[in-house]
Amino acid sequence: MGEPHQSLGRSCFVTVGTTSFDDMIEEVCSPSVCRALRDRGIRELVFQVGRGQARPHELLYAEARAWFTLSSFDFAPSLDAHMRAADLIISHGGAGSIMEGLGMNKPLVVVINESLMENHQWELAGALARRKHLIAVNCAGVADAVKSLQTEELLPYPKPDQTIFPALVRDMCRFGHYGPG
Repeated sequence: MGEPHQSLGRSCFVTVGTTSFDDMIEEVCSPSVCRALRDRGIRELVFQVGRGQARPHELLYAEARAWFTLSSFDFAPSLDAHMRAADLIISHGGAGSIMEGLGMNKPLVVVINESLMENHQWELAGALARRKHLIAVNCAGVADAVKSLQTEELLPYPKPDQTIFPALVRDMCRFGHYGPG
């Protein structure tokens, strides 16, 4: 996928899912993260901001606005097309967003919302980071994660085995045969 400090591609998609995570949006708009993204070849930023109040168009400083093509929206019926178009995904730690990003085999930086009680996001993202499927950080770690991201070290998330559930049903119901034929 690439070496550190080489181009990641052109587009970065930033998503908070159905929640609000203004701290993450503000951090991605910070000078240090913007410089790291620019240095990695990102030229387009697409933000999905959910219920939050943070607005990337207002947060990016003038120099960064000149570096990037910028768009943002609150919600969409599906984030699939935005994720597929991205060369890098920066996501909140929600399970749905994480699994959707992993399913597309994209470099994924997951930002944990540490203000949540019983911070379950670290459990999921941490386990997947230890298995080298993604990078998991708190807000303060986003710039360093983008700078040091070595995409060739990220491992693809295994595709689900679609035969397990039908086989389980067949075995439990003692059907001798499942499917046509």
